[in-house]
Amino acid sequence: MSRRYALGIGCLGLFLLLGTIAGEAVLRARPEWMPPRWQIRMHERTRKHRTVPHAEIGFLLQPHQHQQTRNRDYDYLKETDAHGFPNREPWPQQADIVFLGDSLLTGEGVGIDQQFSTLIDRQLPQLDVINFGVPGAGPERQYRVYRQFDIGHHPHVVVACWYLVSDFDNDTHFDAWLKHDGGMTFNRFRLTYARRTAPRPPASRLMRLWRGSALYGYGRAWLQHIDSESSPWQARRLFDDGTEMIFDERKMPFVTTALKADDPRLQRAIASLERLQALAAHRQATVVVMLLPSKEELYHGRLTGAGGPTMLTHVRQYLRSARVPTIDLYESLRRRGRAQAPFFPRDSHLNHYGNRIVAEHFVAWWRTQDGLM
Repeated sequence: MSRRYALGIGCLGLFLLLGTIAGEAVLRARPEWMPPRWQIRMHERTRKHRTVPHAEIGFLLQPHQHQQTRNRDYDYLKETDAHGFPNREPWPQQADIVFLGDSLLTGEGVGIDQQFSTLIDRQLPQLDVINFGVPGAGPERQYRVYRQFDIGHHPHVVVACWYLVSDFDNDTHFDAWLKHDGGMTFNRFRLTYARRTAPRPPASRLMRLWRGSALYGYGRAWLQHIDSESSPWQARRLFDDGTEMIFDERKMPFVTTALKADDPRLQRAIASLERLQALAAHRQATVVVMLLPSKEELYHGRLTGAGGPTMLTHVRQYLRSARVPTIDLYESLRRRGRAQAPFFPRDSHLNHYGNRIVAEHFVAWWRTQDGLM
């Protein structure tokens, strides 16, 4: 090989390397050019929960957090009380309402003062409210939180907040962890569950780095666009006020898949709810289920009928047949969220407006329930 030829190959390699670095830098500086899937993936990397292991519940948020959290969707102060829950201290001596749920309840993106449980507490000043929200807490973990932490407070009403698009799968992960944790904490177990149950072929460190790059995500999206009638850039909605909402296509199967009534996730949730009801009845409290939708369920224009009952259909049928008091937020968020987005652009959580909608809906519902107190 001549020196001139080797020099040419070296210059070409250097040019490609510099071009790759420049392209990666441009795309990271302008993430709005990227397909929604990549934007969501990069956003999720900015969301870090400080947790402490718990043998019965899996994990709780770290107590006494005071952490400023910033990303493209929000800038807020994440705070927790002495137990790791999003409450101001001290707790009331006697709680009237206790909320159980996942990170939609913990004020992700808005903070304690703007989360809907706090807004409800302000709008119903004659009542005392405690928020027992824990990230990823489905019906079973909600029951265990109530069993573990409600001693001494005994509220009149226990509100179990169900975010169906992920809570039932979260309980599947929790059940698997209880049976075989593999020496892992539950937080690590659940975050690596998909990768361990559907592993990719072994890849080198360089290949893993390439797959995590913006250029790879951009190129893969274009290849998918060529092979498909729809564009990956279409998974978004622009609102009248100029804000944008991006949809997570990983959640679409939940919306579009028909399921049987004996689906193990549904049966597991029903069993957990019945245990919660029995414990609450023993403590002379009433359980209310609040159904919180995802933005994909409400807004994604390409969704079509599932050709049969979905998980949401089965849940609604069960709650109605079992006469469980239910607060269904689907229609309220859909109606009031037509012109203004109630969710963050990339994040799956309710924004300030969405939390206000939930609080106002709950308060209006509460004022019609004379028999609960």
